[in-house]
Amino acid sequence: MASLHELSAAELSAAYRAGSASPVDAVADVIAHIERWEPHLCAMYAFDPQAARQAA
Repeated sequence: MASLHELSAAELSAAYRAGSASPVDAVADVIAHIERWEPHLCAMYAFDPQAARQAA
């Protein structure tokens, strides 16, 4: 399976139904991806990982 941040909404939904991923897993993967690239891109205006984790 591709990294969760690479999946489409339909693919994520299927992974949730299959039990192979959860919204918490997806948020963690997206946050890790952002944290990996943000120092190079400097593109984030508002980044609140804690709020994203709580929402998941």
